Amino acid sequence: MAQRIPYVAAGVLHCSDHSDLTAMALDTPAWWSWLDDPTTRSFVFHDPAGTFTACKEQRQRGGVYWTAYRRVPGKLLSAYLGKSAAMIAQNRDPR
Repeated sequence: MAQRIPYVAAGVLHCSDHSDLTAMALDTPAWWSWLDDPTTRSFVFHDPAGTFTACKEQRQRGGVYWTAYRRVPGKLLSAYLGKSAAMIAQNRDPR
């Protein structure tokens, strides 16, 4: 059976392959925990403006970080999203 990648639509993460987790709102403690979980590897983000796949990647120099990938006619584009720890810390910063 093929594994389904979790996806985000309308501000909600949907994880159909996890029996204990079916949906969670973004920008909540549960969301940030899920992002930081070592078993979380990727998710798809759907929005009226477009779709991308976010992948957690391990690099020798900088640890774990997220990169977004999107295919446009003839090209695969990527954009750096940030380190998991930095994204979580930035979210918890009260400023």
